Amino acid sequence: MFQSFPNTARDLFLAAILTCPLLSVSAQELVPAGEAHVSYGYAGTRVPFWTGGYLVPIENNGMIVPVIHSIDDAGVEAAPIMLSIPGASSMTIDGAARRPDGTWAVIGYAQDGDGKGSGFITWISPDRKNVTTIRSYPYNPYEVTITPDGTAWTQGIEVVSGNDWVGSHHGVIRRFDSSGKLMGEYIPRSSIREEINTLAMENAKLVSNKDRVGWYANRAHEYFELTYEGDKVSGPVIYPGIAPHGDDDVLVDGMAMMDNGDAYVSVYNYKPTTDRGIVYRLDRVKRSWTPVAMPAKSDGTPILEYPNILGGDGERLALFGGDSVIFVKPGD
Repeated sequence: MFQSFPNTARDLFLAAILTCPLLSVSAQELVPAGEAHVSYGYAGTRVPFWTGGYLVPIENNGMIVPVIHSIDDAGVEAAPIMLSIPGASSMTIDGAARRPDGTWAVIGYAQDGDGKGSGFITWISPDRKNVTTIRSYPYNPYEVTITPDGTAWTQGIEVVSGNDWVGSHHGVIRRFDSSGKLMGEYIPRSSIREEINTLAMENAKLVSNKDRVGWYANRAHEYFELTYEGDKVSGPVIYPGIAPHGDDDVLVDGMAMMDNGDAYVSVYNYKPTTDRGIVYRLDRVKRSWTPVAMPAKSDGTPILEYPNILGGDGERLALFGGDSVIFVKPGD
């Protein structure tokens, strides 16, 4: 059973929090938890993300052999992964997730010399000796997260002949074991608000911890949560998002889920008359997102003007700091 939230009540709540000063409505403060200075001046690098204790920039993305770099919080880089698929003339890595044991799940899109392409999902063992890749056509995965039980969860859509509504009964969220076997699919495409489109799907965010998976759908501005125990999956429970559905000016550009289940998002607001960048925490009891205060510099200004969550690390949030990763955590 899908749960809903009355549009009028939701819009009134959102209007209130988006027009109030950040610090006056913050129910929680984030405090500094370290900083890692990194260098990733690689050619063709996409915006990095934080996964499994590493900052991950992708070099040469969209070329024949993209390279996955991984840098720990001491600034030390592990041996890079050069990913290739036989017959592919170009590969775009859209996401990668790393377990603490070194297992990787990588998703993206590959094309051959004739321009024919397909989405793919690749698993890489901790010793890098075993690599399993499956062709996911017509499903194109855009986000991936890997849970402690070793399964990979992806978010994506089926696109047939350029039409992403073909077979709209299919599940947006899919779960795979390490051999590439599909274990289940959830949240039918047809259940998503009509305002969401392929571009919004590409900008959605997917996170997980030991017992739940969370998916924030931009533009539709709804947050979906599945809980799992072994092979049993429950949900989704649906929460209202940061902005009214259909709002293109408010973008969730980062998300993380802590070990205790707390979900955080970083939001960039393109409206010129409001606060530009804010971090929110989900209050499941009140079914709303509450702004949280960033740590301040010595002059009283926030440590980051536009905080962007790169990922989570147990009890810490990893934020993009340009040439560094800035860690923050909830205060006592």
